[in-house]
Amino acid sequence: MKEYTNIPLDDDENHIWDGWTYNAGNAGDDADSEPTGKNHPGDNISRYEEYRGFLCSEVRWRTNPTKKTVFICNQDSIDSALVLYGPENKLGYEVKIITTNEMTDGQVINANYATAHLKDMYSILLQKSDLSSVGITTGHIDTKAICKVDFSKPEYWVGDDMVRLLAYEKLIVAHELGHALYLDPPGVPVNDGHMSPKICIMDQFINPYPSWTPPTDFCSIAGSDDFICKQKHSVKGP
Repeated sequence: MKEYTNIPLDDDENHIWDGWTYNAGNAGDDADSEPTGKNHPGDNISRYEEYRGFLCSEVRWRTNPTKKTVFICNQDSIDSALVLYGPENKLGYEVKIITTNEMTDGQVINANYATAHLKDMYSILLQKSDLSSVGITTGHIDTKAICKVDFSKPEYWVGDDMVRLLAYEKLIVAHELGHALYLDPPGVPVNDGHMSPKICIMDQFINPYPSWTPPTDFCSIAGSDDFICKQKHSVKGP
């Protein structure tokens, strides 16, 4: 019989308060099953670190160990609705937006650790930039991804239509964050004759306004090797 009690209550001695919704399991568990993909489960963050939580935009959040978590450093304060549109609203990740002082210079968000640390986890760095194109991404989420976007060149695709302008900005951000999450579909773009029946956020759009139709989702074609980007995503990499 135990002659002591852990504070907070931790009878199973997994370093996690027994009253936490996701307490059942070991401190080092990493089996996040959502969103589903054809790769392996997990997001490189242990159950204990998800319980301990993270400082996100000056608020401490415990994350969900059943859902893969993506951290995005929104360096230039892009509208959060644009940031969340692709990875959270469309792909189903748990997304936390952080500031630059909530990660290390190397973009690590869990550098301060002592218990059940699986590996360093990186934030995606999202920046506004003056580019020759509308966006560019270097690296992936497990290799210090940097997504740069340029909202200054909309006329070719949207004319003076403000509704299309919002869709255009959502698309740029979602597209570049998609690259950071390994959504790199092969093949020829839909607008250039690809056989995919669905226009996808990860396409390379070449048609000018007014024929351009803003896509609203990532494509997923069961049983096909073409444009199955929704099945490829994994915060652990391919």
